[in-house]
Amino acid sequence: ARLCSVTPVNLATSAMSAYEQRKILEVALRGRQLRQVVMTVDFNSFAPPIDASLPEITDPLPVYLYDDNPWNDFPYLLSGTVAMRSLSMIRNVPVGRYSTDTNRAWAWDHEVEFSRKRSLHGVDPADINRRFRQAPRTLEHMLASLDANIIPLISSHPKTRFTLVFPPYSILVWADFVQRDQVDVSLAFKRKLVQRLGALPNAE
Repeated sequence: ARLCSVTPVNLATSAMSAYEQRKILEVALRGRQLRQVVMTVDFNSFAPPIDASLPEITDPLPVYLYDDNPWNDFPYLLSGTVAMRSLSMIRNVPVGRYSTDTNRAWAWDHEVEFSRKRSLHGVDPADINRRFRQAPRTLEHMLASLDANIIPLISSHPKTRFTLVFPPYSILVWADFVQRDQVDVSLAFKRKLVQRLGALPNAE
């Protein structure tokens, strides 16, 4: 906000799929004219089914809250978990391990050591994916998800500037990609995405 002289809104969600990105941004864009959207392009976001959350997420995005139908919101209003969280917030008791600061949503950097030792903890160098069990990705499926979730969103809001950012992966991620034969598909997807953005004047 200070550097760019804007009023930013942090819409971060843990392990978001491309479908969930679209649902959240549709609500934000429906509410007001946004000047700029900055969004990450994570390869794994395009791995699940085109209209679904990542399968390994135990608490997926409640998509029923991201539509215009108020009658399907009862699971939220009647949820015991939501009631307990609301009570905790009213009593100013921390909920979970994530920050409740709106400027630092989902922040966990304050409780994790960033080091080589920590990165390798519990990882089998011979089978990096054994712990994470990421499914193999295909270029065709990733492009189908991109064309269904992201490209139409950008093209239908020509007055909003979209900046797509590839997050910097550690060398450990690329070593995993090598083991699972995912390097070529990842780089090919990156090239195709940049080509598609080239046809959209409001994207970079």
